[in-house]
Amino acid sequence: MFTRRHGLSSRSAAVVAAAGLGLSLLSTTAAGAAAEPTDPIDVTNAPRTGAAAPDAASKAARSPASSSTDHANGAVNRSARIADPLSVNDGTVVRTDVVQDLAAQRLRATVTLRHTTADPVVLVYFGEFSGSTCVRRAAIGGAANSAETAGQFLEGGASFGVSRSRSGAVLTLTSQASSTFRRAAYDCAYVYVTDNAGTTVRQAFYAESLVTRWTPKLSIAGGEPIKAAQKGKWVRVRLEVTNSGRAAAGNTRISASGSGLKISPRSRSLGTINARSTKYGVTFKVRVAKGAKTRNVRFTTTANGARATRTYKVGVAPKPRKYASLSGRYFWGFATTSPSDSSGWDTQVVWFLNKKWAHVGEARNGVVPKCRRTTKTCKKYSYDRKRGIARIGGVKFKVTTYGFTYRANRKDERRFYEPATFPRKGARLGTSLTNRDWSGNCLISCTSTTTNLTFDRAGRFVRSSVSIGSWPGLGSNWASFPPDQRGTYRIISKGRVELRFANRKVERARIGLLHNALNRPSATSGVVLGKKNYYFDD
Repeated sequence: MFTRRHGLSSRSAAVVAAAGLGLSLLSTTAAGAAAEPTDPIDVTNAPRTGAAAPDAASKAARSPASSSTDHANGAVNRSARIADPLSVNDGTVVRTDVVQDLAAQRLRATVTLRHTTADPVVLVYFGEFSGSTCVRRAAIGGAANSAETAGQFLEGGASFGVSRSRSGAVLTLTSQASSTFRRAAYDCAYVYVTDNAGTTVRQAFYAESLVTRWTPKLSIAGGEPIKAAQKGKWVRVRLEVTNSGRAAAGNTRISASGSGLKISPRSRSLGTINARSTKYGVTFKVRVAKGAKTRNVRFTTTANGARATRTYKVGVAPKPRKYASLSGRYFWGFATTSPSDSSGWDTQVVWFLNKKWAHVGEARNGVVPKCRRTTKTCKKYSYDRKRGIARIGGVKFKVTTYGFTYRANRKDERRFYEPATFPRKGARLGTSLTNRDWSGNCLISCTSTTTNLTFDRAGRFVRSSVSIGSWPGLGSNWASFPPDQRGTYRIISKGRVELRFANRKVERARIGLLHNALNRPSATSGVVLGKKNYYFDD
């Protein structure tokens, strides 16, 4: 008679026996591949839960909970050995080693048998702990001596194939691959053994905690995807190598390769990168060996079987030149700031409307300003193309294809201005960018804000932000997570964008593409929207 012990199940032995496991089996081929079912194994008639072994529940409580994102963070598998039988024990199964293989997206059970005079059926349940009880979520089953197998998700009822192999006293059951087995947060497993008819429980085992095996999870970051320096000069590439896994990355190395490039050094030893840690300031010098063709440099980092690669383009930056004319050109500028200032970014834009007028400041609604007289924003300018010297009002400065430094008046900040290029009408940008800023006096109290802006090539955009702040003197702090703003966008005319929000709000603004290291306009490098800059942030 099957009896309850340590809360194995809410059902008694009598109930289980009365229900009957009903194990008419799934026919398989001799090779173990599933064939069309006749009367499939019914894995649902065993108890819905299994009690944890005396120390398994306490171990589970102390362990990090399984998560659907574990594989992305370096988890390879979850495993347990189930060998602690309850009072119902005829000795058929000695132990069962179970694995949730996250990499292969399979469930596997390796069953060691003692004697198999009949044809018992082994049922292996994978589940999640609820207190000291393992609640079943999926099961695989197979007969010891015949080729029958079955697999089933016990919440939705869908079945899946199970292969079987036998070598001496060892029976191996392996599920077909399913993405569910990579995402499922199983953290326990238990085993039942029945007779072939499914009417008698021959063995029942305590549930055991699944232990996650972690490996390092490496990644490389290093800023914008295009690097460049003047001909014959080295590009200094500064990288960050991150181990986002829960296992330390020992003996970490990083190497660089690329045809047509000179690289120094070719490789570096990074030692051990602890779990969830980053090695900063990993530097290489790279330059194009000959000519001006843009080349690819590939960085590869390895540690304990983990591996990650990242490729960047390295080119020759063009020399600064003088513009033939400034008419129609657009520049955005930024001032140097410090914690005593009221904001992190202090930006401005200058638009040379024609050969006579320059507009300093954001164009309202993105419309081309009409300057007919000198105002705070409309200013007359002149440009000497031979010397590359411009004068706005009484302020004179040198202009090249890389920009200029300009201060509108004594009260204004000195800013360095870089060129920005208007996208054509109807352009699709396809970029994800960031702006990190702060406001207030950070010596007393301030708020930092991160804003992310994405334009996709289907004409959709998303703008999201998060802010955190503190006032140390009062011992207070705060955070703000406003809802994402999303909708559709159109470049309705050259350099003018229309944002239509999901709430029917409409915004129009001037938009310019920032330039990459080759001084070419690139939405990947960033955009200036109005006078706010968004940039690539690796």
